[in-house]
Amino acid sequence: MRYYKQFRNWPYMHILALLFGCVCLGMALFWDDPSIRIGMFVCAIFIFISSWILWKNRWHYLEINQDWIIHQGFKQWKLRRRDLIRVEQGCKGWVDEYDPYLKVHASGEEYQVDSGFLINDKRVEELTRAMQGTG
Repeated sequence: MRYYKQFRNWPYMHILALLFGCVCLGMALFWDDPSIRIGMFVCAIFIFISSWILWKNRWHYLEINQDWIIHQGFKQWKLRRRDLIRVEQGCKGWVDEYDPYLKVHASGEEYQVDSGFLINDKRVEELTRAMQGTG
């Protein structure tokens, strides 16, 4: 089964961010006040970087089949199911207590699943069961 990140439902969000970045860049080029020009230019750069991240995020997936667990996210890894020792789930730190994490332990290695795949607690449970082969 192939799982996608949470922004998969909005496939053209990066284009909207790119257009907004172009508007900010246009305002930076044609505005008279230097402080507003600098602010709009910084805003445009930030939005262009955000657009690139959203575009790159479209191609991320987590595939779990009979033989392999394939993680194509910001970190890419591939793991045989038979090498899987355990799947650890929990919440990060004290500040991010509601931000779930999922770690996969296999033959001396530890792999982290990107947080974009972990939309809610139900998805975390579903991924854990699928990786362990009990779901």
